[in-house]
Amino acid sequence: MRRGTLVALAGRVPGLVALLRRLRDRRAEAALAGIDYRPGLCINSMPKAGTHLLAGALAALEVPHYRRHLNGVDAATLARLDGAVFFTHLAYSPEAAQRLQQAGYHQWLLLRAPTAVALSTLVYVLTRRDHPQHAAYAQAWQQGGAQALVALRVHGDAARGLGSIAALYRRYFDWAGQPGVAPLYYEDLTGPQGLSMLLSRLAEEGAPLRRPAVSDLGALAPPQASATVLPDWVDRRALQDLLTGEHAAILQPLERAYQRLRESGSA
Repeated sequence: MRRGTLVALAGRVPGLVALLRRLRDRRAEAALAGIDYRPGLCINSMPKAGTHLLAGALAALEVPHYRRHLNGVDAATLARLDGAVFFTHLAYSPEAAQRLQQAGYHQWLLLRAPTAVALSTLVYVLTRRDHPQHAAYAQAWQQGGAQALVALRVHGDAARGLGSIAALYRRYFDWAGQPGVAPLYYEDLTGPQGLSMLLSRLAEEGAPLRRPAVSDLGALAPPQASATVLPDWVDRRALQDLLTGEHAAILQPLERAYQRLRESGSA
């Protein structure tokens, strides 16, 4: 079966994407079974901060013993991974920090500017009918258009179990200053030196890599096509205008805090 056919099916068949990823990971593990590279690296990415971009790059570079994503990071899982590289979305808590340290893991913390995260979240959730929050976002649009949709992302809705964007950033900013946490910013990854910076980071980790034939991270790991196609009833420009206009008073303090982190060189 051709790759294009699989991609088309994956968008329609529940669970097929997860199955294909598991099969790919098992093939990679079998091919790399003889390589002893287990650096104890947790790549902790804020949702919509470039997870797919960086994960695609690591897969293309054939980083050994690499797990694409874990939904939970308990002590038993960390012990079973035995130092393998993995992705997760892990908000800060003293318990989570202690679990990683006790298991010998250090962390790359992947962050992105708040306004871009807000827009990317809206676009992603609305394009994925299987996303747990899709129904809530679609209902918000139907009831109040772009205004209600953006307000839901920015302010959250406790009744629906959705937190505000400020609460989301506080939970990730709280990793600041924790031992073994190194920052990694989406804007740097997508900049002209993004691939070079990533290769340097991986070299510091001692990773045996397949050297890429390209010099651009975007060419190495093309973005997901599904993330760029919105339903006909969604006006992307209207979402952007609301985020940078009416809701800027809430987002701008987060933007300033984010820029201070980037300028300070700490996470």
